[in-house]
Amino acid sequence: MNPEARQGSDSSNPSAGLASVLSTGIEVGEITAWRIWRLGKDGMVYSPIVNMPWFRGEVMRALPHLGAEDGIYASKTRPEMKWPPSPRASWPLVVGRVLLWGIVIEHENGYRAENARIIGFDDIVSWSTFDADAALALLCARYFRNT
Repeated sequence: MNPEARQGSDSSNPSAGLASVLSTGIEVGEITAWRIWRLGKDGMVYSPIVNMPWFRGEVMRALPHLGAEDGIYASKTRPEMKWPPSPRASWPLVVGRVLLWGIVIEHENGYRAENARIIGFDDIVSWSTFDADAALALLCARYFRNT
């Protein structure tokens, strides 16, 4: 739905329409999206740009704003991995899925969300002699074991 359709006034300011919709407190649902993490030497996954760990079962939070770059990024489709992603890359990358909710700003190829939680890991990509299958099994056990 177009946020301005619910606004009822000041159609010249798109962010006012978004603020009006968000202030209603209506939860629309959750979005499943794809994400990439960097695998740390400690067996944790980290955001690839910011050195921020993602902990088991915890919700990551960052409030996205229109016209800004903040929020938790995720892709609509599984990213195609080109290895190495940069000439300086020396760490394995983890491909997985997240659940997004709260304020979610949609872009052409993905989303910026207020809340995200890891729901699955699907692959680990590395160019070294790293055993990606064994590492993926350990990572999944660490993040999703029933305790």
